[in-house]
Amino acid sequence: MMGELSKRKKTLPHYQNLPFLKDLGAHCQRIRKQKGYSIDRVAKESENLSSSVIHRLETASGPVSVLSLFRYAQVLSLHPKVLLDFEVSMEPAEAVARPIFLDSDPKVKKEAFKTLLPLYSLSAAAGYFGRGEAVQRSGWIKVTGPHKLDEQMFVARAVGDSMSPKIKDGDYLVFRAHPSGTRQGKIVLVECRDMADPETGGAYTVKQYSSVKTSASGDSWKHRQITLSPLNPEFEPILLLPKNEGDFRLVAEYLFTLS
Repeated sequence: MMGELSKRKKTLPHYQNLPFLKDLGAHCQRIRKQKGYSIDRVAKESENLSSSVIHRLETASGPVSVLSLFRYAQVLSLHPKVLLDFEVSMEPAEAVARPIFLDSDPKVKKEAFKTLLPLYSLSAAAGYFGRGEAVQRSGWIKVTGPHKLDEQMFVARAVGDSMSPKIKDGDYLVFRAHPSGTRQGKIVLVECRDMADPETGGAYTVKQYSSVKTSASGDSWKHRQITLSPLNPEFEPILLLPKNEGDFRLVAEYLFTLS
């Protein structure tokens, strides 16, 4: 009986984006920005607290331990209770329940890349698909509709309002890593060493891509300017003037938003 109960617990999906977790993350993010810290800085100044864990905390995109919350408060020189001093908003129940399946769930082995896609934070996706790093996956999420899934596809949550009304803060976005063909006019996940998007708190962003190229020696070319444009006119575009091709990395192409 105990064995059956234990097995049953392992297969339960993690329900994210509860009002408490979402408001906790927003509160923590506000405090971090008020203190002038980026996500990368918090990760560097903390022991055993990765940028992906910080992103999960601030976006309610996956489970975060109490110890991680304590370490987060330590870096910001705060008592942990300060992070819990906020009001919880109420949301309709139907906007809350989106199951996230853990790797241990038997359904994942059977349905991975068929009806389920891996879920990453934007920073984790940029690390895993951009640099091949070992990063922690938040879980697996069900994708419905006529879309044919493959192993280059993954899900990440939008951060901020710069791509509204097409993409809203908190939307679940489906990407394809290492896209082929032209990038012009496409919405992409980009990582750049010399850029920091204030919405994501790191050197990665989701924007509409356009570039101006210039001829180099022979038949080769190089970028003269890359523009990462928001769809929301209240935000300014990000202009990149790369010194070489290693200054930026196009991680993935946006495909669609989960309904």
